Amino acid sequence: EISPSTTVTGNTMTVRTPTLNVTLSGSPSSAVFVKNQRDIGGAGFTLTAGTQNTVRVTSMTVTGAGDVTGSYVTTSLSTVVNSCGLFDGSTQVGNRMSPNSSGAMTFSGLNLMIDRGVSKTLEVRCNADSTITQTAGDKFALAIASTSDISAQDEDGNTVTPTFSAAVSANASGTPSVAQTVKSGGSITITSNDQPTATILVADGPTWNVLARHSPSTLYQNAELVFIGGTSTGP
Repeated sequence: EISPSTTVTGNTMTVRTPTLNVTLSGSPSSAVFVKNQRDIGGAGFTLTAGTQNTVRVTSMTVTGAGDVTGSYVTTSLSTVVNSCGLFDGSTQVGNRMSPNSSGAMTFSGLNLMIDRGVSKTLEVRCNADSTITQTAGDKFALAIASTSDISAQDEDGNTVTPTFSAAVSANASGTPSVAQTVKSGGSITITSNDQPTATILVADGPTWNVLARHSPSTLYQNAELVFIGGTSTGP
């Protein structure tokens, strides 16, 4: 005899599809760099696993575009940058890649684990080329063109198809949300700074006297100031 003889109802179980949401990160933002500069932060992508499962990301294809004529074209990315790497914080993951003729770079063998409900930001850092075409500087922007460009699985080996915010796939076309400018070089500006008041100096005096004060500042890159020439006038 089986007791009870009535229907036994268990607890309700909910089955959900594992998720991975991808957005364009606010860091790095658009900035200006100089030719030959290494590891320029091109763009960041924030990946957030759903609360259902931990997600493993195994590969990611990033597609970029370069602007060397006034508009962004995927075939011009390799004119602005010669290689890029994918970074998790300060750690490079996968191999450094060079853009192909379509501006695409596939970073494989990643094995990146994103715990359930946790976000991870991956940054693409690129090395600038040595040649600049435009006077105002060349530009580049990076995107993930399609959800199929990220390979991911959950803990049970099920394929996880990511969802994108609009900027993730649109950032390398039209007017990018985040774009980097590469110029031929930086600049040094010398400005007058807290000049001493007019006074009468004694010839052959025993102390040094301040005749002028100037402050140098640099833009876009560090510089070594080797020599400053000056002139003076008098009655």
